Amino acid sequence: MKAPGGSNPNGWKDIDGGKDPHGGRDTDGGSDTDGGRYTDGGSDLQIANAGPVVFAIWRSLPQIRLAVLLLLAAGAAQADDRLERSRAIVADFQQELGARLQSAMAAGGPVEAIEVCREAAPAIAEHASAASGARVGRTALRVRNPANAADAEATVVLGEFQARIAVGEQLPVDHFEARPDGGARFMSAIVLQPLCTTCHGRKLSPEVAEAVATHYPDDAATGFEVGGLRGAFVIDWPAREASP
Repeated sequence: MKAPGGSNPNGWKDIDGGKDPHGGRDTDGGSDTDGGRYTDGGSDLQIANAGPVVFAIWRSLPQIRLAVLLLLAAGAAQADDRLERSRAIVADFQQELGARLQSAMAAGGPVEAIEVCREAAPAIAEHASAASGARVGRTALRVRNPANAADAEATVVLGEFQARIAVGEQLPVDHFEARPDGGARFMSAIVLQPLCTTCHGRKLSPEVAEAVATHYPDDAATGFEVGGLRGAFVIDWPAREASP
């Protein structure tokens, strides 16, 4: 007859409170020696029996998970850093180009402003590219300079910008996308300002129309209204170098 309280006939209680030694529970209550608990009540010894490779992988899982988390965190930090750097580049670009255009308008009117914009904008973009290590430029669906025509990716984002602006989203309206190779693209919407209608609006003065036709015979960048999407700044960050 079994002794009361779940003990065996000789008065000694089982170490797991009445279960047999093979009832699926370790002697320490289902946990391994380093404090990890297994849902099936297994132990390192059981995993080791599956073979040295399986055992090595099992023991390495915490380190692997930690390494993956660290890599993801590092990638997110880099993405955030490039996003903020992109916004700063665009802000500087806008400020410098705007200041030059205002000075040109004050000194010689819109015809001189067209000449300044034609020369200054590429120079500012080149300087920003050299300073940042990214490729900085402008693009649009309807361009004045054919070299700035939107590629397929930019065309999609510009369409999204149009929709976001149409529903009243406040500036800045921008887009950042990291790429699988570690590169990234940032775009920031350019919304037409009142001063810009002089050269990009629905009605151009004869002298402005002549200057545009002289410098840009294939121009398609007129007919815009204040508050509408003119185009976008685009910044392409290079892919990260592969680890040695």
